[in-house]
Amino acid sequence: MSTLKLITRPDHLNYSKYGLETNPFAGSVPRDRVEFLVPRGEEIDRAIWTLRAGIFGASTHSVIVGGYGNGKTHLLKYLKHVVNDQISEPGRENLAIYIHSPGENFRQLYSAVVLSLGHHFMQELVWKYLGTVCLRYGDLLKVKDNHKSALKENKKSLKQMVEKGDVLLSNIVSKAKDDLLQKMKLLDYTTALLHLVFDEYSFLAWKWLSAEDMPYDQRKELGLSMSINNDERALRAFLSFKAFLEEVGYKLLVLLIDEFEVIVSLPERNRQKVLNEIRHLIDSLPNGLCIFLACAPEAWRIILEHYHAFLERFIHVVFLSPLSLTQTEQLVIAYLNEAREEGHQDNPSPFCPETIQMIHKLSMGNVRNTLKLCQIAIDLGLINDLQELSGEKFQASLQKLLEPSQISENT
Repeated sequence: MSTLKLITRPDHLNYSKYGLETNPFAGSVPRDRVEFLVPRGEEIDRAIWTLRAGIFGASTHSVIVGGYGNGKTHLLKYLKHVVNDQISEPGRENLAIYIHSPGENFRQLYSAVVLSLGHHFMQELVWKYLGTVCLRYGDLLKVKDNHKSALKENKKSLKQMVEKGDVLLSNIVSKAKDDLLQKMKLLDYTTALLHLVFDEYSFLAWKWLSAEDMPYDQRKELGLSMSINNDERALRAFLSFKAFLEEVGYKLLVLLIDEFEVIVSLPERNRQKVLNEIRHLIDSLPNGLCIFLACAPEAWRIILEHYHAFLERFIHVVFLSPLSLTQTEQLVIAYLNEAREEGHQDNPSPFCPETIQMIHKLSMGNVRNTLKLCQIAIDLGLINDLQELSGEKFQASLQKLLEPSQISENT
């Protein structure tokens, strides 16, 4: 095979040769939307049980422990899909937020949570809340009956009413502020949230809400007294954010925090402070919160030995072991079915059984390396114009591209 053929552009490859719309394998990192999970017995059951407890009210928290590439991120993103797309319903919504790292302090963790939702999502939440206020105080705010009917169907329709001049936004915001001030741990949080719906202030309000350290003249423009510039204020901001979510109908907040082993690399004092703030967050919210931490085994052992008060808050520990050969095949089939042109199948075609065995052996059951090898195998097969991914020549080419020693260094 010519070496230059290896740099064939993916958009020049004919994936339909294998009955696929595209190469479905995500390489070394799972895609943001993960809608399937390989059955792993009790390992997954413990995670789902934590979620179940949270859905029925009591805050419950879990730690997912596994080596690098053993499926922690995949599981977290699957749980995000379950919460946001499968167990939420009108009037009783739930919200899961995936965070790729806890950061170096609690302020960074809070900031990551808000930034992951995005400006538009937060703005839409505020419009929804203002719609709720209109219905709650319809007579006081002189909301017409036809507008009340429209708001009952979709509270966010208030935005169109304001743009048409049918209702006066300033009166609604004033009443909403009176209500929110009674529920927020950080008074400035109410002011910043409500400024999101005003075009001239929305960007500055977003900067403040996402914990950027704003100069005095910008805060003055919004009527804010302080920035969210330390861990204590970040905790109060988080509690205010959770209270606001409850006001707009979100009963359960699920935090999915990846790469928690970053904590162990912090100086002792910083590490203790972050763990204490997370503990205070948990203690402040006995209902409606689930936290999942994904952590490497070595780091978890350090936390286990030294931070007992923190550990007491986490009921379940899920240990992820490497995939078996059967589970590897199930993973490959699941990814292939995401891109099949003619619906789901129960076989791993175009992979032959011998290639699946080789991939399992090379990856040592590691999810990340399995995906990486499968991604390479699909493209390599097309570059070599193979009808299926089989044969000694193909397997030798695949093994040559990614030797076991290279894989081991990444696990």
